Amino acid sequence: MEILFINKCVLSTSPSLESDYTLVVIYGNTANLAYFRPGFKTWITIDSCRHHYFDVIYYQEQFYAIDFRGRITAIDIKSDDTVVAKKVANLPKKLDGANKLYLVESAGKLLVVARHVVFVEDEFNSLRLVAYGTDAFHVLEVDLSSNKWSQVKNLGNRSLFLGENSSFSVEV
Repeated sequence: MEILFINKCVLSTSPSLESDYTLVVIYGNTANLAYFRPGFKTWITIDSCRHHYFDVIYYQEQFYAIDFRGRITAIDIKSDDTVVAKKVANLPKKLDGANKLYLVESAGKLLVVARHVVFVEDEFNSLRLVAYGTDAFHVLEVDLSSNKWSQVKNLGNRSLFLGENSSFSVEV
């Protein structure tokens, strides 16, 4: 029996403001993507996106998802409910090994935050490792049109709040 759960959900717009919205979720043990629209009777799995996703964001009128390998996929859900998914960027190889990747919009730019987690042996089960804390964060800005990456060394007057449920940026 598979246990299904939702890891993250993202709306294209607020349902209280517009009745025409799309809800995309990362779900299940394999962290796949699915979407829902008002009037649908069931969720629609995005079959072309089966890559164990870490995060999804609605950015510049389109959904973007990042998988465990650092591949960013643009997901365009058309009005006729066809889905066009296209890989638009790959995380630089030097950041392979990040344990968690976050997508966050900050001052109009799309950022990827790579989190490196420290694992320690479980005190009750020496065969199991548990997350202990964060060793490092790397913040990168991605230009989706050219697959160019640049390291962000200073956020200026902005702060990033990262989490499983939501990641966002605010001006300090």
